[in-house]
Amino acid sequence: MVREVRLSARTFPRFIQDTLPSIFLNSKNTGMSKILKYMHITTACFLFFFLMINVSYAGDTIKIGVGAPFSGAVAALGTTLKTGFDFATQQINARGGIHGRQLEIIYVDDVCNPAQALVVASQLIQKKVIASTHICDAASEAAKSVYVENNVLFFPITRLSSITKNGGGITFQSMVSHEDYARTIAAELFPKYSKKKIAILSTNDLYGQGLPQNLKKIFAEQGRSFDYEEIFTDPLIKDYSATITKLKNAKVDVVVLSIWDNMVANFMRQAGQQQLKAFFISTDSGGDMAIPQVAGKTSEELVFASVNFIDRLNADTKLMADMKMAQFSPNPSALYGYFAMELLAAAIEKSADLSAKNLASSFKSNTLKTFAGDITFDYEGDLHGLTTKLYTWKNGEIVSYQKQ
Repeated sequence: MVREVRLSARTFPRFIQDTLPSIFLNSKNTGMSKILKYMHITTACFLFFFLMINVSYAGDTIKIGVGAPFSGAVAALGTTLKTGFDFATQQINARGGIHGRQLEIIYVDDVCNPAQALVVASQLIQKKVIASTHICDAASEAAKSVYVENNVLFFPITRLSSITKNGGGITFQSMVSHEDYARTIAAELFPKYSKKKIAILSTNDLYGQGLPQNLKKIFAEQGRSFDYEEIFTDPLIKDYSATITKLKNAKVDVVVLSIWDNMVANFMRQAGQQQLKAFFISTDSGGDMAIPQVAGKTSEELVFASVNFIDRLNADTKLMADMKMAQFSPNPSALYGYFAMELLAAAIEKSADLSAKNLASSFKSNTLKTFAGDITFDYEGDLHGLTTKLYTWKNGEIVSYQKQ
C-alpha cells in the first residue's frame, strides 16, 4: 500500500531535514554505493527545486485588486472596465488558473477620487492582494504611494506618462499615454486643418487635461493655438446647447473632445440636433458602445483615437466568437480591463513567485503575450507594443477611419 505524502511550505523543511541525512548515512563507501549516493543527491536536489517552486505559489486564490469608479459621475466607466477583467479572469480560471491556483479579483469603488483612492489602496492591501490597479488618472497618481510603501505591484490603467516616476520599481503603466493620443490626433489635424478654426472641449481633471496640454505643445510647433477652448467642471452636464451655439457663432471647423464617455454621447446627440457642422475627433471616450444608441447617425461624424484592439480582435476569430458567446461588449474600457488582466497573468505565469520584486522582474525581463500582441516594459515601467489609430462609427459598429 502506497501512502500519499503531502508537503506544504511548513512541513517541507522538516522533510529535507529528515531525508537528506538518511541519503548520506545509508550510502556505504563502495563504487556502486557512491553512484547511488550521487543519484539520490541529484534526485533530492531536483525534488527540492520542484517543491520550492510549488511552495512559492502555495495557498488559495491569487488575489488582485481593482480600484475603479462604481458610483458617482463616471460609474459607467468602472462597470465597463469590470466586464473586461471578469471575462479575462473567467477564461484564465477555466484553463486551470495559474500554477494550479484560481485568480480572484477584488473590486473596490474609488469614485475616481484621489482621496478615496488612498482609502481603497489601503483596503486592498489589507485584503492581501499581490497586485493592484486603478483606472482614473488622479486616483492612480494618489494611490501609487500606498502600494509602493507596502511593496505591492501596481499596474494602473492610466494615460499619465509620469505614473512610473517614483514608482519604486514596482509600478507599470498598462495603457498608452496622453502623448500617444495627442500625436495620433495631431497627425490627422495637420496639415489638413492647419488653416481651419479648431476648438477643444475638455474636463478640468487630469484625464481631461492630458490631451489639451500635449496638443498645445504640438500646436505651438505649428505656430498656432486653439481658436476656442472650454473647460467643463461638471462631468454630469447634459445640456450643451449654450456651448454648441458658441461653437456655431465662432464658425469652428474642428471640435476636439477630451471629455468623459457619457459626455461625448450627449454632446454628439445635441450637435446633430442643433446642426453643428464640423469635424469631431476625440480619444477613445468616443468609442463607448452607448454613443451610437444615444447620438444616432450623428455618431458617424465622430472620429476617435484608440489602441488598435479592434484590429487585433478582428484578426482573432476564436476570441471574437468567445466574446460573442459570452455576450461581452468590446468597449475600449472593457478591452483595457481584459488586456490588463492578460498582461498581469502573463507576468505571474513567468514569475518565480508572487513577491512584488519578482513580479516586477517578470514584467521587465519577459515578452508578455496578449491578444493585442507582444508587450514589453522598459526598466522604468513604461509599456511598449501598443499603437493608437483612428476609428469611427458605421451602422452602430466601430470601423477603421479612412482619411478623406
